[in-house]
Amino acid sequence: MFGFYYCEIETPLDNYLGVLPFRSKTGLTFPLGKWKGWYFSEELKFAVNECGYKIKVLKGYSFNREKDVFKDYIDNVYKHKVNPINKTQKAMAKNLLNNLLGRFGIKMEKPLTKIVNNDIFNRISLMHKITSYTPIGDKKMLVSYNPILEPEIIESHGLDFTKISSKYPDKEIQTRSNTSVVISAAITAYARIHIFKI
Repeated sequence: MFGFYYCEIETPLDNYLGVLPFRSKTGLTFPLGKWKGWYFSEELKFAVNECGYKIKVLKGYSFNREKDVFKDYIDNVYKHKVNPINKTQKAMAKNLLNNLLGRFGIKMEKPLTKIVNNDIFNRISLMHKITSYTPIGDKKMLVSYNPILEPEIIESHGLDFTKISSKYPDKEIQTRSNTSVVISAAITAYARIHIFKI
């Protein structure tokens, strides 16, 4: 199996430190005991083989394994970092290497920015998270907002989310086609395995 799986986890009672992370409302922990969660297969295999965890897979997503997907890119950029022409080239190469992981994990929804009249601005403010707005001219606003309807915002105004969502479907959502949360999550899991071994 290779991919991400939702599992029942049980740790050995004599472990000093948990291997698999668990995010709750209070933050990220590495618990001992029993719980359920989503994990990358290679981290699950490590937990079973190296740390004695008991894991039961309940459901998941399987992927085809590809070898050295970014090797040529990393090798090429790393050469420029190690032997730069100048400080700018070294800084750019370093940023390209460091930002690769984050680039794939960037949020899928792009904010929308529009010039709207006050009535439309008021409607947007009742249903969406606004990131910025600026009055421009008479009765016009430049507004940036998340195009996904926000249930908490809608209900805080005493409106019914179900009715609003059926009347105003999220037609304007623009997704980023050049992102892949699974790549970022897998790289992070591989890093945790490496750190735990150290």
